[in-house]
Amino acid sequence: MTIDLLTSETELRAYEAFLHAQPHDNLWQSLSRADYNNLIGREVRLYAAKDERGILATAQVVIDGDKLTTWEIPRGPIWTNDEAVMLLIEKVLSDAKKAGALGLSYSPLVALPGMISGAKISKNHVH
Repeated sequence: MTIDLLTSETELRAYEAFLHAQPHDNLWQSLSRADYNNLIGREVRLYAAKDERGILATAQVVIDGDKLTTWEIPRGPIWTNDEAVMLLIEKVLSDAKKAGALGLSYSPLVALPGMISGAKISKNHVH
């Protein structure tokens, strides 16, 4: 299993197809929302856990701030494989720490299969 940042058109189409196939697909994890966040100056990273069959878990990470940043996975991550989503969150958290982020929050529509040390579930459901 690999955790990758998605950037190519082919990867983005696969990301959208994966989201639309899930019962917890939502605007906050969509490419439209990524475009909006980019337009207002926020960095967006699209992470995916994949194996030879395809995408198993995804997270759209919105990075807000300039030098002091916060990382958020609004209404996500979205997954079909418990091991994959835990590895994905650990990778996002590792990248956030390397970047000097103040924190990582996430707000999945269903409970994660485990807890991640150093990350917190957001209680700010403004959407």
